Amino acid sequence: MKISQLTRRDLIDAIAAERLDWSGRLEESEILSRIYDLESLPSTDGRFKDAAGDIWQHRVNNFDWDEDWVFYDSRFGLMNGDDEIFLRFLCETLHPVVRADATEADRMCQLFNQILQADGFEVDPQKRTPILLKRRCRNGQASYPVPGGIPGTDGRAGKCRANTRGAGRGVRADRADHLQLGGTGRSRCGRAP
Repeated sequence: MKISQLTRRDLIDAIAAERLDWSGRLEESEILSRIYDLESLPSTDGRFKDAAGDIWQHRVNNFDWDEDWVFYDSRFGLMNGDDEIFLRFLCETLHPVVRADATEADRMCQLFNQILQADGFEVDPQKRTPILLKRRCRNGQASYPVPGGIPGTDGRAGKCRANTRGAGRGVRADRADHLQLGGTGRSRCGRAP
């Protein structure tokens, strides 16, 4: 299964139309550093050595990038990259560290799922703690996730390993297990066949 370009564009448009702040109560560099190693991603501005410097310059110091810049910045691969990275990004926008208001997180999750369902995916928050589940939807009904996990994981709760494909492009391999499962400190990654 693949999250299509149309679905990604629909999600980005919905975030903009609903005026959702994707970084929540965190600075944009803070939420992105939960997924990516910003210091290993190259700069697109010759005055800085890495993506962290770019973000500071253009979103904090000058504030001259659009609100939706992150979706179109190829370094982050949200528009054309791996499904796992895109879903991790969506889950981060719902995480209690990022979004304290449970009602807002639930509303965002419903919006995400309405759009993701077209491609057979959904994001499922449980007890206000997002759990990344990739499910195949049949006849409008989501099936249960199949054990085995996202590529780069060992499929068990709390034991997410680095996705070596993503780690080479600035994805933080050490942050793969940050999504909490019911306050137990364990994470869960799952994928449908």
